[in-house]
Amino acid sequence: MAGREPAAMAAASAYYSNAIRNDGFTQMQIANASGVTSVTLRNRFHEIREKIQIQKDENSKNFIVFATHDKLNSILEETE
Repeated sequence: MAGREPAAMAAASAYYSNAIRNDGFTQMQIANASGVTSVTLRNRFHEIREKIQIQKDENSKNFIVFATHDKLNSILEETE
């Protein structure tokens, strides 16, 4: 994700969290609050979602993170 605008990456991360937790904020609200366009927010969101997938467990209490990038997967496996 090198070379991406930090504000856009932060906004996309917030939007991803919002989507998972069903917090109720719209894409436009998050984009306006962070000072990025909704198109940029959506594009960064899709990039992040390709690399890192987050789901709730069966009890909907904990989050499960799946890294889809090989290098990130190897780093996560080394830390276990």
